[in-house]
Amino acid sequence: MNKIKLHLAAAVTAVVLAGTVPLQASFAYEISWSIFNKDSGYFEEIQGSPRRLVEEYCESEFNGVQDLRVKIAKFAPKRTPGNKNASADHTELPRKVINFYSDPLIVVDSYEIRKVIVLDDRDRAQATVAYKRLAHSSGNDGRKYEIDRNSQDVVTLTLQYDGSRWWIMDPPVPRVSKWALIEFSERIISSMDNLIRTGRASDGQKKYFTSNKDIVVFLRSL
Repeated sequence: MNKIKLHLAAAVTAVVLAGTVPLQASFAYEISWSIFNKDSGYFEEIQGSPRRLVEEYCESEFNGVQDLRVKIAKFAPKRTPGNKNASADHTELPRKVINFYSDPLIVVDSYEIRKVIVLDDRDRAQATVAYKRLAHSSGNDGRKYEIDRNSQDVVTLTLQYDGSRWWIMDPPVPRVSKWALIEFSERIISSMDNLIRTGRASDGQKKYFTSNKDIVVFLRSL
């Protein structure tokens, strides 16, 4: 748990089951970076049905939650030549906690859950979600965005039931509201403002400050 909190802190600083639930960018005013304040009952509730899980997953990541995957997602283990029998218990944490400054992500304006269907075996489900994509970033060398518009960025989510609750399996690259990302960078700018104005910032800090200002300008232009 301590390792999870450290990774999250680093990220903050540096369905019938069918139907549609359109969510517009105005929902970004409910921005929340973490779900670690939620109790076990919250996760029992959202993982009690595939549709409820998909709704929470999409809304939370859209609104900037960085650690939801720790609680509701499972990842296939990495297979390497020297580790053919990799265990899912050793999934690397960075694949679960989203770092808004260094991880790949896609900037979106809105999304719509088109359908959530339980498959014939009853322990698997699939969801189709359409996003309005604006830009993307590979996360390499700090945060650099490229315009990448697609009004129908359709994603298929795979869900698995383990006998007690549903899980998102191997979720795709995070899709985050531009407003959540703007607020993330603006908080960094605000926290560093006095350091910059008083001339106490190092060259690296100045670069980080300027980078976040450039990010805000870019995202607001989308």
